[in-house]
Formats: sequence, structure tokens, C-alpha cells
Amino acid sequence: SSGINAEYGPEKQRQTDVEYQSSQPCHVCNLADIVNVVCEECSSVCCMSHRTLEQHNCKTLPTNQPVSKPKPPPPTSSVKGVSLKRKGAKSLALERKVMIMKMKNKSNGPRSVPPEERLFINVTRETSTEPCYYHFSVTWSVGRCVDHVADHLKMRNNNDKAGCDVLVMCYGGEVLPMSEVMSKVTQSGDTVLLKYQSQS
Repeated sequence: SSGINAEYGPEKQRQTDVEYQSSQPCHVCNLADIVNVVCEECSSVCCMSHRTLEQHNCKTLPTNQPVSKPKPPPPTSSVKGVSLKRKGAKSLALERKVMIMKMKNKSNGPRSVPPEERLFINVTRETSTEPCYYHFSVTWSVGRCVDHVADHLKMRNNNDKAGCDVLVMCYGGEVLPMSEVMSKVTQSGDTVLLKYQSQS
């Protein structure tokens, strides 16, 4: 086994306010997920697939209640230039925590790195849509992370040779500087792209 694990428009559906709840199964599909959540609107226990109000047919939805005057839209906040409802921002934080939990269980990386010093990153490639979870040391440079992934995936790595295409890591559309410390330009739960780039 290579140790590589795969997982993975319209306005987003409203998200429920949630809290961790792992002892009860989802009331819709009866699934006991890694992390189940509790809808603060109707107190139903839901898995991640049924966490939105619409997906578990929350009894607080307008279609399940008498018609009333519409409420004004909630205040919005901006995250990296994207306008989000505050509940949406809270849901994004929960999704990152769930992603990190998955990464901890499936990540590839040196066992010598203490758990408290691990940075969990999802590495994607142009030649594959499958995600690969890795853990690096928080002290590693971007270049060292590139070398580690290339070695694990047996990818051609000519970063030490002049005139050859080099392997780079991109985050948010920008190439990360090889000498920068990885944990200063990314955080656990982030996704980066590993690709070849011409030196010319």
C-alpha cells in the first residue's frame, strides 16, 4: 500500500450552530460519524452530511412554520475577500477541525516528528484529483516539505539542478518561497498544490 488516502454555485445553504456530539447517531441516517453535531435550532443530532437546516428538514425552517414577516439578513463578515454569514464562518471552523482529525488518522510523514509539533497539510497535484494527507514538522521549510512529498510519491525532483523544471508548492494561487517556514505561510487543515514550474 502506498499510504496515500483519498477522500474528498448557488448560494450556500444555511448552516446550523453546532457543538461536538459523538455519543449519538444522526437522527436522519442513523450514522455515528467521527464527529456528529447538534442543531441549536431544533436540538437534533446530525452527521456532517445532514448538518444544514435543509438537509435534516429542521422544524424551524419557514416551510415547517406558519408564515411570518421575513427577518432582516444577518450581518456579514469578510474572510479573504469572501462575504460570509457569521454562522457560515463558524461552520468553516468546524469543518477545518474535522478535516484535521481525518488528517491525523491518515497522514503520511515521519514518526520522529512529535504529535504536538506536526503541521497537517492536504497536498494535491495537477496530475491527480486525489488528496494526499501529510504531516510535517512546524520547523520545516517549504523546500523540505516539497522534497519529502516528492520522495514519498516518487516524483521527479530536479530542484537542485539548473535548467530543469522545479517542483513548487502553491497556496491560494501563489508559489510559496522555498526558504520560508511552512507553518508561517500555511496552517493545519490547508490544501496546497504541488506542481512543476519552468525556471525560464
